[in-house]
Amino acid sequence: FGRLWWVSIGDGSRNLLRYGRISFGEREKAFDLEGTPSVIVGCMKANQPHPPRLMPIAEAAAQTGYSAEALRFYEREGLLPNIRREGGKRRYSPADLRTLRLVGCLKKTGMPLREIRRYLALIPQGERSLPQRLEMMRRQQESVGKQLDELQAFAEHIAFKVWLYETALKEGLNQMGDIDACLERYRRETGHKARF
Repeated sequence: FGRLWWVSIGDGSRNLLRYGRISFGEREKAFDLEGTPSVIVGCMKANQPHPPRLMPIAEAAAQTGYSAEALRFYEREGLLPNIRREGGKRRYSPADLRTLRLVGCLKKTGMPLREIRRYLALIPQGERSLPQRLEMMRRQQESVGKQLDELQAFAEHIAFKVWLYETALKEGLNQMGDIDACLERYRRETGHKARF
């Protein structure tokens, strides 16, 4: 079978589960989820020594660069729907951190939270949702390309202003001429094709 199942019970301790039974030291008990709301079950490869380590919110915040409040906000917004709790406290897995990094990437590139939520809801559907996810990422890629073009134009404008002020400090403002003459000189001296 190549995989071992583990279970986290209330206090956060983990025990290996083989074929529907939990091993508690020397004793084994039948595994029953009914009426046990604080049980978390996971799967790991048989050659892994331990199940994935869950971390408290402070550690997850430190590793991702988000504040604890931001992590709680993302959870409330449905962007992190599967955060585990042990003893009433949030616990984050490496997969949760990957999701947070993806959310951050999409958010910083301008994707609205409702679209991010929609994208994340497609992931568990697996192969069936690949066409929709591909289309969403293509749209985002196009949007980011436009943003990069705009940022490049802004950077060129700022570079011109830096050149203008440095030149004015060296030569004196009165010697510079009008702005069109300055722009033409800037293009000649730098090779930039400023578009403003």
